Amino acid sequence: MKVLFVWINDSGEGTIPLGISSLSAYLKEHGHQTSLFDTTFCKYDKGVMREYREKIGIVKKSDLTSFGVRHEEVDIPKKFQESIDAFQPDLIAFSATSYAFQLGVDLLHEINVKNIPVIFGGPHSTVAPDASIAPEQIDYICVGEGEGALLELCNQLESGGDTTNIKNIWAKKEGEVFKNELRGPVDLDTLPFIDVSIFSEKHHFKPFVGKVYRIGYMELSRGCPYNCTFCMARYLKETYDGQYYRRKNEERVIDELLRLKNEYNINMIRFWDETFLAIQIERLEKFARLYKEKINLPFIIGTRPETITEKKVTIIKDMGCVAVSIGIESGNERIRREILDRKYTNEHIIRAFKLTKDAGIRRSSFIIIGIPTETRENIFETIEITRKVKADSLGMSYLMPYPGTKIRDYCIQHGYLEENAPIIDKSDGSTLNLPTISSEELKGLFETFYLYLRAPKWMYPLIEMCEKKEPGHEKLYDILISRFGNLQK
Repeated sequence: MKVLFVWINDSGEGTIPLGISSLSAYLKEHGHQTSLFDTTFCKYDKGVMREYREKIGIVKKSDLTSFGVRHEEVDIPKKFQESIDAFQPDLIAFSATSYAFQLGVDLLHEINVKNIPVIFGGPHSTVAPDASIAPEQIDYICVGEGEGALLELCNQLESGGDTTNIKNIWAKKEGEVFKNELRGPVDLDTLPFIDVSIFSEKHHFKPFVGKVYRIGYMELSRGCPYNCTFCMARYLKETYDGQYYRRKNEERVIDELLRLKNEYNINMIRFWDETFLAIQIERLEKFARLYKEKINLPFIIGTRPETITEKKVTIIKDMGCVAVSIGIESGNERIRREILDRKYTNEHIIRAFKLTKDAGIRRSSFIIIGIPTETRENIFETIEITRKVKADSLGMSYLMPYPGTKIRDYCIQHGYLEENAPIIDKSDGSTLNLPTISSEELKGLFETFYLYLRAPKWMYPLIEMCEKKEPGHEKLYDILISRFGNLQK
């Protein structure tokens, strides 16, 4: 059976999603064929997200065209139709976030799938199954993990069997929806190595501190042990009765990394674990020993401040960690504790950044603005602590209350969000109607945040002119960005 995966990625940023790559590998291992339609390198009407981040100073301009990485102005529906006609799939499988879900449905509106069944999986289908199965173009959705469920669906479709009673699959037949129970979480060590072959080579090329690397993507774990109100990891923990967060065997990860390194000429690794340093110290020591002996490549991780200890920093530095993304989120402890359910202190943040700096590891801070109860003064608390820790780079977004998250329920209950409010990209603006700060002020602060972070404080009045778009601000903004922005590759 032939399955065409569809990845709607309008960020313009190359990366290999581990979900699709794992599903493709699992189907191939069991005799099915797969292909991929990928929109990453197509130009959308809103432009390429990287270009916007360059404009507001978060990242430095980077030209990857010599590596074949360019964004094409193409008719996406036409290109999708051509992919369907060429591959002739028996099933079309979308993997979609809450934001990308509607983009996928809109795409189906514009093409002829020729009676090919369509399934949606990914975060949105899991947290909002009733809304996900509703569009007429969708025949099936996958709720929860997809490896076993998608394989069973393919086998049943291929044999002409019953597709209405497969665990994790909701099926729509003649207007009736068949809602099936969840199967248990898969044993990660039984899965085949991820299938990178269906992705364009362009996904591997990434700039890092003035050099372009061929990046490989990997995970040691699935899920997260923490309960942030803005993340669906909490929902998955509750749905799977606390069993969703689990780890792969260290030897198996090393074998998979060896395959990536040797077959795809990888020279840097990006671990996608949601909280890499949540790992027990004994398992980290074991993995570090194997990694240094057999892989020995620089790597990047993401983690939380309270997971960063002197001992763990020593271990990851020795094994080759060159950068860590640390979630500050907000500089106000009350907001972190009461609204985001992140209970670390500002002292935790300062210590985490100091330990990694002293070890010579590059640090990126991740920030969220537009949080319920947040004021302008609170955002400047976030700016102040980010200045204090002297992060090397910055990632930021607006608070986005995705379906299935506790923060969405909170926002609806307090009147900050309509229940049927559209889901937009987390860098496009705030969807919340906050009494403490306007959407317009948030946008101004978002676009000047990096300047407030990097420029001397005596220049704050000039930055505020740009923030509030006062007359003549365009030229001033360009001057300030050229001087203080674009420090991150």
